[in-house]
Amino acid sequence: MQDVLTGQYEIDGKNLFDINFFQKEMGDVHLLNPYHSGKIAKLRSDLFLSALELHRHAILVNAKRSVIT
Repeated sequence: MQDVLTGQYEIDGKNLFDINFFQKEMGDVHLLNPYHSGKIAKLRSDLFLSALELHRHAILVNAKRSVIT
């Protein structure tokens, strides 16, 4: 799993939970970022923009259906 997170998603290995986790200072633990990398940020942004586009299309389709009297 660590290989996938560091290789495919480019998460820095020092941010992942490992056998040394319990030896780390609490302040250092709070600074860990196991869910973030530049690649994940790009994927998150792309997903958000796709969701906005989906909502835009849903609004446009439903706007055509409503009749203003």
